[in-house]
Amino acid sequence: MMLSAVYNYKFNLYFNERISPLHNNDLTYSYPEIGKNRRVISIISPEEPITLVRWYDIVTDFAISKGKTDILDERDYYNVVRLLSLMFNLFDVNKEPNYERKSLFLHYYQYQVSHIKNRGSSDRLFFLKKMMFEFGLSDEIYDLLTIVSNDICYKTNSGKIIGLMTLIDNVFDNIESKELWASTLLVKIKLIQKKVIRFILGVDDVFEFKYDDFNKNYIYSDFFKERYYADKKELFDVIVACVNKYQSSTENLISNMIIMNYSYYILKECPEEILLLKDFCKKKPGVFLDVINKILDIKFFVWKETFKDVGINYYLHRVKSDFN
Repeated sequence: MMLSAVYNYKFNLYFNERISPLHNNDLTYSYPEIGKNRRVISIISPEEPITLVRWYDIVTDFAISKGKTDILDERDYYNVVRLLSLMFNLFDVNKEPNYERKSLFLHYYQYQVSHIKNRGSSDRLFFLKKMMFEFGLSDEIYDLLTIVSNDICYKTNSGKIIGLMTLIDNVFDNIESKELWASTLLVKIKLIQKKVIRFILGVDDVFEFKYDDFNKNYIYSDFFKERYYADKKELFDVIVACVNKYQSSTENLISNMIIMNYSYYILKECPEEILLLKDFCKKKPGVFLDVINKILDIKFFVWKETFKDVGINYYLHRVKSDFN
């Protein structure tokens, strides 16, 4: 199964509680904590499923402990193993209220990194690093990452730039497992990790939302920017639709990601552009306040302070927040 299919299942699982199990020979979802509305991607083993975020639990000995590798020193080895573990958070489902914004940001970053047309774009690398932050990686690790061709590269302590595909091979070639079944499982995990890297970058296996929503093209940042500068009225109609109170949960997700494009690509650098939307909404009572509320609710590189000198203080004093 392609990882895009697993990722699509993740969304179905997020929005539908009574869903059939994931049909996959290797992967499944499991509950790590009793009483928490959270499910994590796991790999099927002869005993119980093993959470992929903690795949290293089946490893007896890492290479660095005996100096078996000349590519990575101890710090690098720790960093790479941590990255190869936490990146599986991309597939986890967490419905806890205090995780809502983090889930939204991860959805957005994954989509943009895999879809931005200019593969060398600084925004693409920035979003990749922000995705790594949401995974739980520190800046000491994700600041060492770059994107080169179809790989994520890591800068070692010695200054070498090495692709994660190579580093995955190096890590797995120099570890020992407890049991024969664990060795077999590690081969599968190694393959899955490589697939995750390619999935994140949108190489071969690209996720697309399956929802029947005619506004979903606007979550693609290149398309959003193109349409904004070509026809603002068209774009403002889309933004107004983002605050329709009768939206479904999936439509609201699409709307939030569209608003994030508006925040990041337009308002972050030119907050006065909000006045054009205000003028567009002048015959739609309450709609402009609803849009402002949604923008400031999501807080995607735009805050109240962003608009302090724009002249919309009347609206800023009336915003409320639903996100936790």
